Amino acid sequence: MTVFYRGPCIVITHRDFRILRPHPRVFPIRDLRGVHVVVIDRSGVSITVGSSGMAGVAVVVIATGGLDLPAPLALIGGVALFAVATLAGECFRASARRYELRAVCRSEPVLLFATSDVRTFGQVKRGLIRALQAYDG
Repeated sequence: MTVFYRGPCIVITHRDFRILRPHPRVFPIRDLRGVHVVVIDRSGVSITVGSSGMAGVAVVVIATGGLDLPAPLALIGGVALFAVATLAGECFRASARRYELRAVCRSEPVLLFATSDVRTFGQVKRGLIRALQAYDG
């Protein structure tokens, strides 16, 4: 048996595409048609998180001003929250794209694999291409 890709969730052989986790399924290579890539851009999420963070900072600064805290303490708290909100926004932006491998198997559209990790996605995609070529050849 020729193995084209082996990972913690996926195994691709010359016969089938096996999903091990989270819901085990097996798709025979001979039944896969119309294999294609879908890229979902979720960059709008980072704008929402950043905006929410900015609103949170404003609320905290206003609230601490009402408690008669010293101005430097209120400023430090506001800057710290702004930094956390910005960092959260950047984390979401870094994983703003989701990559999916989709196909039709026995007349049913199926999602074979999805991730935001570009490297893993490329490895799985290449493994599936090789398996399809081996089946055709």
